[in-house]
Amino acid sequence: MNMPATIHDWLAQALAVGLEGGANREPTANVQLADFQLADFQLAGVERAVDIARRFGGVVLADGVGLGKTRMGLAIAQALARDAGWTSGAGRAVYGCVPSRLRQPWQRAAASAGWKIPGELRLLSHTELSLRPLDTSLAPPAVILVDEAHQFRNPDSQRSRNLAELATHAPIVLLTATPICNSIWDLYHLFALFLAQHDLRDTIGMNLHDAFVAAEAGEYDLTELVERLVIRRSAALASVDFGAQPSVRLEILDYDPHVDERWMWNNLGSEIARLSLVLLRDDWPRGLFLEFVLKRWESGPEALCETLQMLVDYHRRWLEAQSLGRILSRPDFHRLFDAAASQNQTVFAFVYEERDDSELVSLDKDHLEMVRADRRHLEALLARARRLVEARSGSVQAITRLLSASSDEKLLIFTSYQHAAQGLYDAICEQLGAQARVGLVTGRGAQATGLGKVAAHEIIRRFAPRAAGEPAMALHQQLDVLVCTDCLSEGINLQDCGRVVMADLPYTPLRVEQRIGRLVRPGSAHNQVLVYLPRPREWNDTLGLRRRLNHKLEHAHGAGATYAHATVLDGAPREREAPEAEPLAALTTLDRLARRLGAESWPPPDDQCPRHFVTDVPGAQAQLWLRTLLEGGHRPLAGWCMVDHTARVEWRLSKLVRALVALSDLLHAVRPGAAAPLQLAAATDALLSREQFLQAAHLAPMPLGQGAPQLRIWHNLVAWSRAHPHEALEHDLDNLRQRLLRPFPRGIERQLAELVAQNLEPQRLLRRLSKLSLALPASPVRLSVVFGLQINGC
Repeated sequence: MNMPATIHDWLAQALAVGLEGGANREPTANVQLADFQLADFQLAGVERAVDIARRFGGVVLADGVGLGKTRMGLAIAQALARDAGWTSGAGRAVYGCVPSRLRQPWQRAAASAGWKIPGELRLLSHTELSLRPLDTSLAPPAVILVDEAHQFRNPDSQRSRNLAELATHAPIVLLTATPICNSIWDLYHLFALFLAQHDLRDTIGMNLHDAFVAAEAGEYDLTELVERLVIRRSAALASVDFGAQPSVRLEILDYDPHVDERWMWNNLGSEIARLSLVLLRDDWPRGLFLEFVLKRWESGPEALCETLQMLVDYHRRWLEAQSLGRILSRPDFHRLFDAAASQNQTVFAFVYEERDDSELVSLDKDHLEMVRADRRHLEALLARARRLVEARSGSVQAITRLLSASSDEKLLIFTSYQHAAQGLYDAICEQLGAQARVGLVTGRGAQATGLGKVAAHEIIRRFAPRAAGEPAMALHQQLDVLVCTDCLSEGINLQDCGRVVMADLPYTPLRVEQRIGRLVRPGSAHNQVLVYLPRPREWNDTLGLRRRLNHKLEHAHGAGATYAHATVLDGAPREREAPEAEPLAALTTLDRLARRLGAESWPPPDDQCPRHFVTDVPGAQAQLWLRTLLEGGHRPLAGWCMVDHTARVEWRLSKLVRALVALSDLLHAVRPGAAAPLQLAAATDALLSREQFLQAAHLAPMPLGQGAPQLRIWHNLVAWSRAHPHEALEHDLDNLRQRLLRPFPRGIERQLAELVAQNLEPQRLLRRLSKLSLALPASPVRLSVVFGLQINGC
């Protein structure tokens, strides 16, 4: 019998209740995926994810970066596909929806797992889903596997609508380390891809949308819902040899700016604001346009030059056309520059919007002079920007100085725009000379010194050979520096490198997190990742870009997004405390706490161990802590309840998680004993009230629709039984009616619909039904206490 001796021990054993059986968990056969094998913690996540997806039709795998979501996603998809009779050449494939730039890494991972491509895996890009709905009539999906699923959080986007339609055909597995980017509704829209509104009424007591409305009002803790649908671990268990993650530290890479650069930092914003820009539409977003131009400048003078050149050319050609009595419309301008870089990389997109420009034909003299003045002003700004490109000063000098100081260490450089990346690449090659081993990857393509133009995956392989599985690559074949745009900020492993330069600040903290996350991965050879931010010495955020990013970071943090690495930019600690309202952060904190306490090594409380303990803590106020277990649904769910000295009851984990962390530091002795009457009475009333609320929802399920597959199966079985009165069925129809004629989550309803479509003979149909999770709960909803601790002050 393992009995806790201290508060620390009691908490560890209480947490074991939520660890799938703790130390008593039965070992499971290894899942072997050809060239790689899942670690135990990955296997546990796969098993639970498959269970969730089978029941609800989908699952969100939201483990932290570097924990092997690709491997786990393939294992989950493989198990679910086999449910659908997935075999090579059977006509059904796993549909993998991934960013375009990650298509090849996914192909390699699937091939290593022993999959046949394209027979068993059909890879689609996010862009393809944005263009048109997919025709699945010839090869319906067995499973849908979505990488970087947070890109589908906007339900009104074309790709989200197409994915939602695709998800009606098969279970969906959503992979993302950042399921909440701006608000809890990001998570709602991911759930809505596979979850019907009523699917969890019997376990949370309300519909899906109502739960999020209540959570937004502070009346419901989404953690209870998230635990049912999301796999979320911040790191591998302490007992797993999976490699530690490096810490993150910010360093400002300061330098003395060129005179024109100093002028730009101090004046560009006001100079752009002075432009009348008569040629642009009256309702164009000036503030957003200004921020766009400032971002182009921060990214590099080459990017600013490109934007200014396009604007100058637009004004020049418009004035030429006007002098001939003609009008140069924005679509005409777009066609003139169709061979140039993509419009969103150069000039703000509204320049190209279709509209009636007829009112510009008859501009009066004053307005024509404003157009000419804008052109002259833009040309002057362009001349300054060109001088900076030629000077190769500023951040380029700071970066090359950093390279010279530690030439034997790899360096990754991110910038937002293609022209800025090309400019940095050219300048670094010029500064380093013939010995430079530098690569460049942008949306336009990839190149490297000594190699010329090559595929992007070749650049990645040479820059991070260890991460690519080639640790023995000769040094002279490797690249020391990689300059890239954000096309490499998602899904790429670059942990051979321990230093990253942010030549500019992204618009969102999500992008900061993704950039740093390429290096902060378990198993890195570096204890610390250094993040460099090049800035002139006297720079005081004149453009306000860093201030705006910090504001977005605070907003996202308050809305529930958890950014472990992006907080380094505002000097916050890496493991920053999460807001109380954030369910994913609460689960992540609880996961870290369980690992720190070694909860996996404790058996859950059993009949041989006392269930209630008492402790005395000097100066503390009376508290009753209860570890609860909700039974009666698909899977028992462990929870927490705390009653304070005023008999106020708190259920919400997001409100309790900080107190649990504080509790873990207490080493006061505990002894078997009973709860204080005041707290016990309040807890008993609260438990009974909540149990009755959930039982009421359980006993009042949603009505079945006329086309429900369970109704069609029932009618077919009854009709067959009446037509064949002398042939007995293997199952009692009355018993089957109770189990079948009720609402099911979308995952089970889809399996029932497939049985209807197969038109099986009755005996075989009944055997197939017996394999589905149609059993009624063994007992009504029951909420019980499995472990308790009374804290008394003394």
